[in-house]
Amino acid sequence: MSDWPLEPGERILWQGRPRADLHFGGIEMVAVGAFAAVVLAAALGVAWLMAANGGSFWPAALVGLLLSGGIFVAWPLLDRWERASSQYALTNRRALIRKGGMNRGFESWPNPAPEKLRLRAGNPGTVVFGTRRAVGGGGKPTAGTDVGFNRIDDAEQVFALVQRLASGEEP
Repeated sequence: MSDWPLEPGERILWQGRPRADLHFGGIEMVAVGAFAAVVLAAALGVAWLMAANGGSFWPAALVGLLLSGGIFVAWPLLDRWERASSQYALTNRRALIRKGGMNRGFESWPNPAPEKLRLRAGNPGTVVFGTRRAVGGGGKPTAGTDVGFNRIDDAEQVFALVQRLASGEEP
């Protein structure tokens, strides 16, 4: 793992990476599938209009099919690439996330209050410790998205460690 920007007295308690397998689940895939379906429907509409005006139906239909299929397949590949180049670390003071892929960046989250912690058990699991808020239309805040160590193999152990930190224990 690479070096982390630690403050004086801060030490790393755990570090890891998200699992970088192909993942075809989650709400993101539902949204991507819906978008691909809209693209396909639009292409079929154009193909139908072309056929109704004496043109050929199949060129536009095939372009729409290839484009929507490409969208549906590209998302998991891009997600895998981003996860493969991301890193996580937990220190005695905060959680650190170094993102790779197209969303490169570094995030630092202070140790959370115990009531904000959630474990999404599974293999792999996710440890959620924060919420990223955004502003929607009309300046209204959105519900936000969960922030945490996503799709890690040792989620139960990391969750127990984060719980100890959140309750004030020094591991």
